[in-house]
Amino acid sequence: MSVTFFAPDAPTRKVTPYPESDPDYEIDESELPKLNLSNSNAGVLLDLLDIPLAPAYSGCIEVHEMDALIAKLLIIGNKDSARSRVLRDFTSSQDTRVEQVNGLTTIGKGPKVIDCGLSDTQVQRYTQTLLSLLTQAKQQGYRVFWG
Repeated sequence: MSVTFFAPDAPTRKVTPYPESDPDYEIDESELPKLNLSNSNAGVLLDLLDIPLAPAYSGCIEVHEMDALIAKLLIIGNKDSARSRVLRDFTSSQDTRVEQVNGLTTIGKGPKVIDCGLSDTQVQRYTQTLLSLLTQAKQQGYRVFWG
């Protein structure tokens, strides 16, 4: 699953994403940047901005709310200590699973869970992209949605 931050009312332009293999295929692409993150990384970014991750994993940032968020993003992007609390290292774990099958106890491997972590470089890139989106959306009067 993922969460995308975008301005749906912004102007679009036609783009040919596969000019070599399918030159006739075109899509509409926003002229403003967008940011697509995993649910967990979107939650971290929203937490840094003091925006609750709604149960529906979606929301809207109104134009009048953008100045305060832009100020926060500038601080987060330029201050190591503002980002350090959300950084995570890569982790991998796999539990043992014990089951009863036909009256016999079997022991096997459970699901493997991998967390790719979150580096300082990633957080800086995410904040910079969202800063660009919010700045341009505010200048042009567009709301920014996420979901």
